[in-house]
Amino acid sequence: MMNNQEKKQFFIGLYKRLKALESENFLEYPWFLYNYAKISNRVLELGAGCGHSTIALLFGLEENNGHLWSVEFNKENVDICTSLVNEVKLSHLWTLIAIDDTKLRCELSELDLIFIDTSHQYHHTLYELEYYHQFLKDTGTILCHDVLMPEAGVNNAILSFCFRYPEWKYRIYDSVPFGMGEISRGILLSIYINKIPFGS
Repeated sequence: MMNNQEKKQFFIGLYKRLKALESENFLEYPWFLYNYAKISNRVLELGAGCGHSTIALLFGLEENNGHLWSVEFNKENVDICTSLVNEVKLSHLWTLIAIDDTKLRCELSELDLIFIDTSHQYHHTLYELEYYHQFLKDTGTILCHDVLMPEAGVNNAILSFCFRYPEWKYRIYDSVPFGMGEISRGILLSIYINKIPFGS
């Protein structure tokens, strides 16, 4: 298992490879996901993209031998994610589901965490929230990336969801690039410590 400094260096190298060093606080994104995953056991990821969220979640889940299910339909992204997971030798904690998440008949249950980072379109995000939230534990949490992107529909979808289901509470973390939204039926988790990521 890598220590935090090794994880930090891995992400610096990964972001350089992806040419994604778009902000000074770019490490806040994987650090945030890592912190949530390390207190989870069963996590569903909708939209694996280029794999940086997948690896951050797996790093956290590795600490308690949890499992990640990633749903991604883009062939190029699937190949990139698979390569990265193999690189960090965590494939035993990972199940890839190569399908459009609107076509998946989910058979999972008792999820601790769902992470959403897909099309950012309003109707798509609202569908994801309304369909997939039923597979969470009562104490489960949903995280949505890019809630502060003005051209995206993520924030409005979350507001619509919380209006329809008023027992769900919503908080935005603006320290994460482009904003991270946390949605929970219970008390919002206050586990995120705003410090330099990975203890550097």
